Amino acid sequence: MIRFITPSFMCVFIVLVLVTVTSAAPTTTAQTTTPLVSCAEKPGGEKCSVCLAGHDVSCLWCKGNSTSGDGICYDYPVGQLIPRNDKCSLGNARWLTCSLNFKILLISMGVIAGIIVIGITCCCVYCCCCRRNKKTSVKVDKEMAKLDRDREVRRLENAQKRDERQARNDDIRRKYGLIKEENEGAYKKL
Repeated sequence: MIRFITPSFMCVFIVLVLVTVTSAAPTTTAQTTTPLVSCAEKPGGEKCSVCLAGHDVSCLWCKGNSTSGDGICYDYPVGQLIPRNDKCSLGNARWLTCSLNFKILLISMGVIAGIIVIGITCCCVYCCCCRRNKKTSVKVDKEMAKLDRDREVRRLENAQKRDERQARNDDIRRKYGLIKEENEGAYKKL
């Protein structure tokens, strides 16, 4: 268990905790003096551009069945993350912008969140594997150096044994006259 707690893992964990805490923290905004008007009471609320004017996040516009572009402006259900289908289907609901329905908005937000999660996961795996590969490459380099030293020691021992064997064979050949002495063909003093 302790093996998995690395500095990179701790950094990622701390970042995730901070992101979660800051996104869950309540934000305060300055109150305006204009009276709050219900989305259903907006004049001209049957048009999407009027209902969602100024990117009003408190309103939800539902496209009607007619081709004229008329619809109904609702108050966004504050207690719910996704509005229920009893008033308006997700394919007909518009929020923040008139050109994007709620279903496509949810799907695209899910895809973007998935890409971010996969990206963070890939970065973590890459960092962990790189650290492990660096450690193993150092270990492999040490083993290769040890193998090279051992190979050199064996080569020197073999060369020494070969020289001793050659000297012993030369002595035996001289003893039985199979090899001529170095000075045998030269002039000798009498």
